[in-house]
Amino acid sequence: MSALLSSFPTTSLLGSIAIVALGVLLQRLFLHPLSRFPGPKVAAATWWYMTYYEVFKDGAMIEHLNDLHARYGPVVRISPNQLHFKGLEAYTDIYSNSNRFIKDSRTYCFIRQGSPAVFSLLDVREAKPRRDYLSPIFSRRALLKLEPVIQAKVDGLVQQFRQYGEAGKPANIRRGYRSFTTEVVFAYCFGSDEDYMSAPDFAHKAVRSSEAAFDYFLVFVHFPWMYVLVRWMVRLAAWRQPQSSAHLERLRAKIDGFADDPQLLWQEPQETMFHHLVAPQPETGREGIRSKSILWAEANNMVGAGSETTASILTVATFYVLNDASIRKRLVTELVEAWPDVDMQVGLETLEKLPYLTAVIKEALRVGHGIVGPLPRIVTPNDAIIAGHAVPAGTVVAAGHSFIHLDPVVFPDPYAFCPDRWLGGNKDLDQYLVVFSRGPRQCIGVNLAWSELYLVLGNVFRKLEMELHDTTIEDMQYRCQLTPTYRGKMPHCTVAPRKELSG
Repeated sequence: MSALLSSFPTTSLLGSIAIVALGVLLQRLFLHPLSRFPGPKVAAATWWYMTYYEVFKDGAMIEHLNDLHARYGPVVRISPNQLHFKGLEAYTDIYSNSNRFIKDSRTYCFIRQGSPAVFSLLDVREAKPRRDYLSPIFSRRALLKLEPVIQAKVDGLVQQFRQYGEAGKPANIRRGYRSFTTEVVFAYCFGSDEDYMSAPDFAHKAVRSSEAAFDYFLVFVHFPWMYVLVRWMVRLAAWRQPQSSAHLERLRAKIDGFADDPQLLWQEPQETMFHHLVAPQPETGREGIRSKSILWAEANNMVGAGSETTASILTVATFYVLNDASIRKRLVTELVEAWPDVDMQVGLETLEKLPYLTAVIKEALRVGHGIVGPLPRIVTPNDAIIAGHAVPAGTVVAAGHSFIHLDPVVFPDPYAFCPDRWLGGNKDLDQYLVVFSRGPRQCIGVNLAWSELYLVLGNVFRKLEMELHDTTIEDMQYRCQLTPTYRGKMPHCTVAPRKELSG
């Protein structure tokens, strides 16, 4: 009897938990505002459905969403409080200026630790003032003014590729492009001349560390405590080997100096993002940001966002051009005709006028996606109509880029790399290229990204002969983290100077 009595509280507790769990399950399945939307019952019952596909299946949720949409239609319930849509109408409704939905905190919570950068500010009303500080440095005017800074890095990349050719060694183009874009961000945004491209095999420690961080984005979303653990491990490593993070400490000290004394900005050799963040702007009424933690957060955000996606698109473009002799010949022919003397400098505004180069870039953006993972938003403050569906306030909604870029109705044979689809004056297709997102949270660095794509691909394919080395289409298959995460071998190319147009 005493044993029975002693176990009674435990039995009661377990019974209460079971009753509550059953009540939650029934509510989610039958009484929840989203219960009328189609989708797997297990997805409606628990968030672990998404965790299983995004974490334990290594970013397989996008592939699974294709199956779900094929089965259930253009809108699918993928978690207790989340819907995924496909189609341009839904995408426009979710991400347009008219519906200023806030970002989903569950996705961005680990990024927001400390002082959040503009990317992780949830409410557009919070983000807009910060974007207003940053927008001038990414304007068309600023871009053309700082074009020589980007061109100098492009010249350095071409020279590094040539050195691999002279040594008879294939070049790792993915890490080469990643090293280049990282240097550009430091030079363009911070006025800092970093040297990543000269590292053997383009494998600078900072490049490899940043590369690895993107591989675990979804792990950190679902298990944010792991992000905290990794941060502490990084700090411990930096404490034990201070030389490994010396360049970051130098940059931190520079940023701290700007916060303490904005007059130091005018000693810089060029305009940087900190001129706009820190310096007071009486004409706009902005006092300037002096918080060191916010400034450092924006610096880290720019390095990550400004290097990964552009490098990925450059890799995609280079692979597909080299993988198809006819595409390569047409691109090189156009470049040689527009740029007959390779020793002359040809600028961005000339390259932007080349139709086939532009088509190659657009097709690389379509196939490469930039950010491939759906970017969730919360319907606020009221109910909304999305692609004709009434969605209650508080619902998490998303529409992934790839479902537009790979729509066979819009892009026949969508997995084929076909620059011709962008030629012939068909401007209507541009509305389906959503790689930089839409609305008030559109990528702030879109002008910089386009300029890097034109300058790099124009210079590389005009000045160099490149051939794929031990690289196949299978190496371009990816898993979906925030960005495409490639699991195959790193793409490599053999390199030689271009002497004449190849047949």
